[in-house]
Amino acid sequence: METLAKLIENVQTPTGGVFVLSILVLGMGILFLARLAKDSPLAGSALQVLAIILLVPAAMFLGVTKTINAEAVTGILGGIAGYVFARAGGPQPPG
Repeated sequence: METLAKLIENVQTPTGGVFVLSILVLGMGILFLARLAKDSPLAGSALQVLAIILLVPAAMFLGVTKTINAEAVTGILGGIAGYVFARAGGPQPPG
């Protein structure tokens, strides 16, 4: 019972919360990629989806644990957001 209480106490910290959120994002992303059919329109973007699924939680976790500073986390997340929105908006250039 003490282990469960300690686990719940640790999850209530910022690091524990980001860890739980990271596990959820990774788990859902892996399930999504596992169920992705080869003829799906998203099949060609599976590698990009996997990279985003791995980079976002890693950047959040590194920021919360103060391994990297807030400006670096902002830069990483801004770069990911710019990439996602650039790929989603309008016609794509050839190549």
